[in-house]
This record gives sequence, C-alpha cells and structure tokens, in this order.
Amino acid sequence: MIIRESDQFFTFVRQHDHGLLSGEIAGHWGNENFIAPKHRLILTTAFHDLSWIESDSILHWNDEENRPYDFTSLPNAARLPMYQKGLNLTEQLHPYGALLTSKHYCSFFRKGQDRDTDLFLQEEQNRRERLRLNLTYFPDSLESDLRHLQLWDNLSLYVCLNRPGADKEEEHPWFKNGIKAFSKMGETVKIHLRWLNERTISLKPFPFTESWATTFPRSKVRKTLGTADPDAENRFRQHICFIPG
Repeated sequence: MIIRESDQFFTFVRQHDHGLLSGEIAGHWGNENFIAPKHRLILTTAFHDLSWIESDSILHWNDEENRPYDFTSLPNAARLPMYQKGLNLTEQLHPYGALLTSKHYCSFFRKGQDRDTDLFLQEEQNRRERLRLNLTYFPDSLESDLRHLQLWDNLSLYVCLNRPGADKEEEHPWFKNGIKAFSKMGETVKIHLRWLNERTISLKPFPFTESWATTFPRSKVRKTLGTADPDAENRFRQHICFIPG
C-alpha cells in the first residue's frame, strides 16, 4: 500500500493500481529522444506489483506507530512470501515478466541481512536461472529493461506519493532533484517533474510524443477510523494529465 498522510486523513493507493499506472506511462513512452519499449516490457511494468493484490485488500496495522504499514515499512515476514507468491503467478502468465520482476524485487535487499532474506535471494536467483534456460527468447536488453521498469515505477510513485498540486518544496524527497532516465543515445538524463495544479504534471525533457491524460483510484480514510477497511470512507479516481515542461 502506498500511503500519504495529512492532519486528518490517510490517502491510499493500492500497489497494483500504481503498477498499472506505471505500465500506462510505459505504454505512452517514446519520441525522437526516448526509445519506445516493446510490448513485453510494457506488460511486465503494468503487472510488476501483482504480488500486492491480496495483501492490499486489508490494512496491516503498525501498533507501535499507530498507523498502517506502507510499502516501505511492511515487515519482511509478510513481504517475502507475498513477493514469491506473486512471482509464482506472474511466471504462469508471463515468464519473462517474472524474471524481470524478480530482479526488481531482489534489488530491494542485500545479502547478509538475515536468514530469511538470504533464502529469498537464493531462491529467486534459482528461479531466474531456470527461466533463462526455458525461455524461447532471451533479449540482450535485460539490464536496460530493468532500468526502464524502475524508471516508470518511480514516475508512477511521484504521482502517488505527492499531494496533487504540491509545491516543489513539499514534494516527496525522493523526487525533488528529478528522476533518472535514459535517452536513445544511451545517455543518462534527469526528468524534472512539477505539479502545475491538482490535475496537471509537467515533465522536462518530455518523454512522450504528445500530452496525455488518465485516471487511477485512490482511497481517503479518516485517521479516527483506525484499522478500518481503506475503502470505508471514500474511494475516488484521481485525474492526471502529463504535459511538456
């Protein structure tokens, strides 16, 4: 769950809804300066957080902090089996997607953290090696695909983690200095984003052929409801438009 907190409310975005938004960003990506991705990478990006669907049906409450766990704080005891269950499903649907998403998930951890994490990393390495052998195709662009998946993931997180219409000064700290992207020439560039109003985000340089708009679901819950279902108070669709900066 992606959670933004204000004085009276928690605002939620389910991880899979965020993933679908990142896939939509990938589907619009590309112009004379940025390479348009292949369909398999767009599909992988859209479904990279499939693992969270069951978990995000309830709030996981952090009693110590008296707030729900979000995607950064959910304990590994819940996170690791959730990731593996989702990857098992993804593998049935789209083996290359499972391989790439496995690399993405494993990038969140380091060896030697604890026994369970080490076991997860080893089992996922075994999965990727098995998938490499069984895939009828295996692109040379695996590392580039991973970088792009993480790029579109970050662009979607920018939308989900910030208050619509947020001033630059109040943006989430991950994004204040821009988001790293990659040009057709292989150069690293920074995309700088800015909320112009509650529905419009400008990007510079602009990575799409034209401006475009979409919607995605959020939920807003009064803090006084505590551990209530995140849809208990208000589920709505956020409108957003991406335009050149």
